[in-house]
Amino acid sequence: DLMFERHPDIIQRLCLDAPGLMPVLLDGLIWRSRTTESGLRRVNYYIKHLVMDGEGEFAPAIEWITDIEDPKLVCHPVVARVTDLVWESVAFRTFLFGKMWFFITLVIFVLSQSVLDKLEEANSTDEVRISSFVLRVFVYLCSMGRGVAHHTRSICRDIRARDFVRVGVLRLPAYLARWEESAALCLNFMQFLMFCFEPILHCLGHGTVIFQQHCHESERFHLLYTVLSATATLFYFL
Repeated sequence: DLMFERHPDIIQRLCLDAPGLMPVLLDGLIWRSRTTESGLRRVNYYIKHLVMDGEGEFAPAIEWITDIEDPKLVCHPVVARVTDLVWESVAFRTFLFGKMWFFITLVIFVLSQSVLDKLEEANSTDEVRISSFVLRVFVYLCSMGRGVAHHTRSICRDIRARDFVRVGVLRLPAYLARWEESAALCLNFMQFLMFCFEPILHCLGHGTVIFQQHCHESERFHLLYTVLSATATLFYFL
């Protein structure tokens, strides 16, 4: 405890300046009993400071170890124990919920843009049109809206921290260096353009049919809207 309290960045310093000493440090965080019970030996892992820092936040130790890209070090029992603990206790549930939400929004997007659209062309009923309208509202509010909130927070955080990456002559927020974030931003931009050219909005107030998509005002943007919808579907799968 005293070593990590006095040098909270000791793992970062070793990873940068003396990566060969990292196995020695990690070996010192393992205590193995000299005696065995029923053929098993008791082992203690002292990993508190690899999981949580002095302020009670998640420690960046695993991130520092990952950055040096040493496969042998990543397979060390201490590192494996920390990653398994984090995955089983926190990350797995968050990952599962995130993927479930993504899958639900993808299914609703495909239903609203393809399935119900074809049903409306074949048999235009109030139920089909209302269902299409409700699903598209869900996509614009819950999918696009959630993405806009996420990117706004990330951009503001990087601007406050002055954390940027250079792409050609442009300086972009550093979080966009991850391709997943860049693809998500492009998806939200496609959704915003789709909202601007949404046929249901352009047909409001024209005709007596509720929530219709095909009218004189929307036909001008039909091809553009179709291209935007196909591009957004592509970004969903990236």
